[in-house]
Amino acid sequence: MRALLEPAAAYIAAQPVIGLWPVSVAQTLLDILSGDGRHSMLAFAHAIGARPAACVALTNINTPGDLAAVEQTVPSL
Repeated sequence: MRALLEPAAAYIAAQPVIGLWPVSVAQTLLDILSGDGRHSMLAFAHAIGARPAACVALTNINTPGDLAAVEQTVPSL
């Protein structure tokens, strides 16, 4: 997940809805959604030059306890 900490747009390759989407590209998203072309997260990612990031497993973190548990197993977070 460190790949999502970079300052440029990036997304999880296996789950493209999860990513780092800068606010500065919001107009591109609106243009895609209002256009006749493909309305997908991958179309959006490609349009803004976002880079795909590999991720071995995704974990749902909802509470401080969830985060603590993940930090125990993945110390590089």
